[in-house]
Amino acid sequence: MDDDDLFNASKQDVLSRNLITAVEEPPPQDQFIEDLVYYRYGFSMNEASYQAAELPKRTIKNWVMACRTVGGQHLDFSSQGNRQPIIDFLNILATSTRPFHQVPAKYWDLSPSNHAPLGGHECRHLRIEVKNFGQESLCLLHPRDLKSSDCPTWILAVSPMIALECIRRQLGPDAYKLAEYFVANGMEFRTLQRLASQPPQLQPGSSSLAPALRRRPRGYNFDTADFAKYQTMRDSYLESCDSARRALSVGGVIARLAREVLPVSAILAGPSQDALKGNQDVLICDGEVFVDDGLSTATKKMLCGTYEEDNGTAGEKGMYAWFPLENSWNSSGLQVGHWMNECEDWYKEHFQKILDGKISPLPSSKWRTAMRLTQLAPRLLYLMNNAALDFLQYSPSACLHD
Repeated sequence: MDDDDLFNASKQDVLSRNLITAVEEPPPQDQFIEDLVYYRYGFSMNEASYQAAELPKRTIKNWVMACRTVGGQHLDFSSQGNRQPIIDFLNILATSTRPFHQVPAKYWDLSPSNHAPLGGHECRHLRIEVKNFGQESLCLLHPRDLKSSDCPTWILAVSPMIALECIRRQLGPDAYKLAEYFVANGMEFRTLQRLASQPPQLQPGSSSLAPALRRRPRGYNFDTADFAKYQTMRDSYLESCDSARRALSVGGVIARLAREVLPVSAILAGPSQDALKGNQDVLICDGEVFVDDGLSTATKKMLCGTYEEDNGTAGEKGMYAWFPLENSWNSSGLQVGHWMNECEDWYKEHFQKILDGKISPLPSSKWRTAMRLTQLAPRLLYLMNNAALDFLQYSPSACLHD
């Protein structure tokens, strides 16, 4: 059924041809909260008798809030004595402006004065190379001690925070397995292909335009037939467009939706021919040219099930979506950098409400309040990425990137 037929089909036709079910996805690996805060944020403390820090401001007031901030509500803790140090550490991080310089050495491994500094690790599997692509800094993960025949033609690129997590977890050097790990845990990454020269670039994404969901009149009542039409459109695009593989590596709810349709092999295949021609994302740093597949704003809106609804005033239209758009997701308390148990619980509950007819597409203003939980989660990610970048660029930890 093509797009035009789909929009003209009756509700009975659509529902009979599209069985709506949520794909069951196993939760991420179980671990203690101490493990999560160490691997992600570098918390590493060894004090026999800890005294609570005297802080001028405590934005994280209790243990429950601390767990929510890092996405660890479902996790147990290995020692009761670790609660207060973790709360204090997260408070100091959340209220800092230059965390790499301001967080006391005793709390984390980014300081050379810590009892177990990250700079003292033997980085056996990966070499990290920082690249500044305009306003975005990415870390290229070069495998160590692998034959070129065992490596893909593309190279993995991640945020500084994720790069340090790879070192702490001793991940690598196999890029294929590392990419599978990123996909399974809903982490954002790129598969960059280096080119000898900049390709003759067309308008990004011009050859793989996504179908758009239609407008709806003001006061339109959405139902499960509308949701089925959206799913059919979304899945058809993901399955037929090679560049749609990027949805698996963009993280957040878009990656979760893509995992319902696309196998991980779509990512492992590397950038599409469209990307190699320069029609997708082109990233340049110091004369080096890299390409990867991309998702336009219009494509992201389609993947989230976005509609335009006439507001009744000339020229004014509202945006409504079955799932939160990127800005709404990134500013919510569910944006913890991984697809954690809390994210999966929310996704399944939201999906079931759609099937039960209890929820319709929401405007951006309501998405922000529907998923807020704690605004500190995205702030901690931002601050930790800044600290990780400072560590990689300015610390003497040459063993990580030389």
